[in-house]
Parts: sequence; C-alpha cells; structure tokens
Amino acid sequence: MPEIRVLNASDAPIYRELRLQALTHDPNAFLVDPDQYRQMPLETIEGQLSSEEDGKFTLGAFLDEKLVGMCTFIRESHPKIRHKGKVVAVYVAPEARGQGVARKLMETLIERVRSYGDVEQIQLGVSHTQVAAQKLYTRLGFEIFGIEKQAVKQNGEYLDEEWRVLKL
Repeated sequence: MPEIRVLNASDAPIYRELRLQALTHDPNAFLVDPDQYRQMPLETIEGQLSSEEDGKFTLGAFLDEKLVGMCTFIRESHPKIRHKGKVVAVYVAPEARGQGVARKLMETLIERVRSYGDVEQIQLGVSHTQVAAQKLYTRLGFEIFGIEKQAVKQNGEYLDEEWRVLKL
C-alpha cells in the first residue's frame, strides 16, 4: 500500500522528475509542454510546493520510498466560488499502476478537502482518452456535468474533455 503525504519544497527535485515523466509519457492528459516545464527553475517548483496557502496542496504517493504518484488540489479564491475547488495534475507512474495508488491519492485528497468543512464540491477535467482515470473517478462518485468538445488541440488533433464533480 502506498504512503501518501503532502509534498513540500524539499520534494521539488523528485516532484519535477515525476512531473516530467508524466508530461512525456501521457502528453494527452496534460496541457503543459515537457520542454517548457524542463526550463522552469527548481526554485519555482519549490515555491509551488512550499505552502498550503488558501487550500492548495499537492499529495505524493510513495512506494518503497520512491515518489510514484501525485495529485494537486486548488481551491477557488473568489469568495463567491470558494465552496469549490479543482483537482489537477493527477499521475501515477506506469510501474505503479494497478496497485491502488491513484485511488489512495484521490481518497486522501477527498478526505483532506472534506476536513475543511466549507468546500462543497470538487471538480476535475479528464480527457476522453484517459479511460482508466474515468473509471476511477466514477467509482469515487464523480459525476459528469459536461463535455467540452475539442478542449485541447495537439499536433493537429482535438481531444474532448469530460468535466466531473463530486458533491461533498
């Protein structure tokens, strides 16, 4: 079973490595270009991981002390929409798939967000090509509330994106 914990600035080097793997291995699942990310200074990544300000946090999943999975929650900042937040950058390394890592990451994220007491819904987007992720989100109770046609254009091809919500 994976160990799940909140990542911090000292995790920036291993986070960067896994994020680059994600962007390279599953480019259709992420908007960020691997070459752009590779140019990002480590200090920027440290800053992104250094604070849990305003309900933003990144979870890491570790197997045998190696970072093999991650996901980030970003709470909305505007007062009229602070009752919701988004899950982004969900990824599990290929060698760790099928071991419940993504489920444990998402269950931990949901539990943590519930503990805030005033977040009513968690939203996420998932590419129509990410079938395993769609199945997991359905099992966790996320419901589709919209399909964005041609949400992403990559190499001349369009990808649709499902938008899902979990009411807490």
